[in-house]
Amino acid sequence: MTAPPEGPRKQSRFDELVAQGAIRAAERNLTTKDLDQYTRISVPEDVDPLAILLKMREHER
Repeated sequence: MTAPPEGPRKQSRFDELVAQGAIRAAERNLTTKDLDQYTRISVPEDVDPLAILLKMREHER
């Protein structure tokens, strides 16, 4: 028999981001038909996708 670790459970990075309001946890019962609600970004093959996202969020720095 093993005993659970003592003390409070450490928050995961996901839990921290949800608590900060940086991300939202997924709602229950999501299906592929719900994908239309999310932003889609076209990225040319010769461009770094991360560079595009960073440029879009430059004003947040």
